[in-house]
Amino acid sequence: MKESFDLAKGALEALLDRNCQEPAVFDVGTFVGYTDYIVVGTGRSSRQLKSLADEVESRVRSLGGKVLGVEGREQGDWILVDCGDLVVHLFQEESRHYYKMDELWATYRVADETLR
Repeated sequence: MKESFDLAKGALEALLDRNCQEPAVFDVGTFVGYTDYIVVGTGRSSRQLKSLADEVESRVRSLGGKVLGVEGREQGDWILVDCGDLVVHLFQEESRHYYKMDELWATYRVADETLR
């Protein structure tokens, strides 16, 4: 679990480095069986989303993690980066509000001070 927390923290830092809007980390490992952490972020354009996804992939690999797959890069409205114990959802603003991931996982949100 420590390794997946480090990956989530690294992904968050990558998003912040690329000016991601409203990044959030959710600790869902005790609730779902497919991942430990979900990170959600918003980009202003499809170009920024692709840049955010690239930065997350690079950071995860630099921390010793693996990227199992990336979905949605072509559409650029919602990109999912699957790193196994970490799943990153990158949205444009309209899609983020539509899918309401923040509401869905609100109970599991990691406090900002925990991530410092």
